[in-house]
Amino acid sequence: MNCLMGMSGIYITFHTETESFIIDKTVEDSMVSVINTFLPICSNYVFVSKFIKTESLNSKGLICKFVCFAMQLLLKEYLILVTQFEKLLREGQLTISRLVIEIEDAAKMMNTLYIISKAIMTGQCKGGAILNLLYELSLRGGDQETYYFLLQYGSKPYFEMMNDWIKSGDLVDPHKEFMIYEQPTDQNQQNTEESYLQNRFSIVDQNVFCLMKDCVHKIVNIGKYVRIIQQSDKKINMKNVELLEFSLEENYYIQKTNEIHSITSKNLLNLLQDRHNLYDVFSHLKAVYLFGKKDIMDWFWVKAEEHLKKVPSQLSLPQLQIYLDTALSSSSYAQLFPDDK
Repeated sequence: MNCLMGMSGIYITFHTETESFIIDKTVEDSMVSVINTFLPICSNYVFVSKFIKTESLNSKGLICKFVCFAMQLLLKEYLILVTQFEKLLREGQLTISRLVIEIEDAAKMMNTLYIISKAIMTGQCKGGAILNLLYELSLRGGDQETYYFLLQYGSKPYFEMMNDWIKSGDLVDPHKEFMIYEQPTDQNQQNTEESYLQNRFSIVDQNVFCLMKDCVHKIVNIGKYVRIIQQSDKKINMKNVELLEFSLEENYYIQKTNEIHSITSKNLLNLLQDRHNLYDVFSHLKAVYLFGKKDIMDWFWVKAEEHLKKVPSQLSLPQLQIYLDTALSSSSYAQLFPDDK
C-alpha cells in the first residue's frame, strides 16, 4: 500500500537516483512477478506527482497550471481508492486477484497521466500547444475520460482569453499562451488605422487550438471590429451573444464564430455608414470609377479625341490627366459631391 502512494515499504524501496522501485532479493520469485504488475502504477504516481509540483508554477502559464490542478484532482481520487484498499486489507477482505481487478481503471488513468506529463516536459509545451498535445495524444488511445477531463479543465484560461477578445477586443495574456499576439505599440509612432489593423495583431500558430484552425482568422477580425467600435461613441451589445466554450466538435467552433462574426461586422458597417455616410461614398466611387454618370466620358472623349489619335509614344499622360480631371470636375457628379477631391 505504501508503494501505491509513492513511498517505500519493507520489501520494496524507492530509489531516487533511478526513480524506480526495487524489490528486496529475499522476496520469493513467485511473489516478484505479482509485485511487478503493480510497480508501473507506483512509478507513474511518483513521476506525475513530481510533474505537478514543478510544472504548476505561475511561470509555466495558466493553461499548464490548470492542467496540473486537474491532475491533482485525479490523484486525490486515486489516493481515496488506495485508502479503501487499506481498509479492506485490515479487514482481511483484500486479495491479490481483487486488487488487480479493482485497480485496473486507476492504472489506466495513471499511465495516461504519465504519458501526458512526460510529453509536456519533453516538448516544453506551453499555452495552446498543451491543448493540442492533449488532443493529439487522445487520438492514439488511452483513457479517453482522463484526456477529456484535462482538456476541459485546462482550456478554461484559454477560452476566458478568447471571450475577453470577442467581447471587448482586449488581450489579457501575460504568459503569451493565446492564439493571438498583440504587438506592443510605440507611443512615438503614429500608426494609420490600416496598419493598426493589419500589423498590430498576429496569429501564433503553435497556440491555435487545432479544432479552431478553420475559424482563427474570423476570430482575429472579431476582436479588431469590437475594438474599433468600442473606441467610437457607439457601444456594441454582446450580452445576448453566446460566447465560445470548450467542445470536441469542430463544426461547433465554425458555427459559433460565424454567428459572432456576423454580429460584429454588421455593427462595424453601421458605424461606418453613420460616421462616414458610406452609401454616398460608394455612390461617388461608382460615378467616378464605374462611370455611373455618362457625361463624364462624353466630355472626356470630346476634348481628348484628337490627342488620342496620336501613336502611343507621342501621348502625353499629363495632358490626358488634365482632360480627365476637367471632365470629372465638370460632370454632374461634382454637384453631388462638391467637397470631394
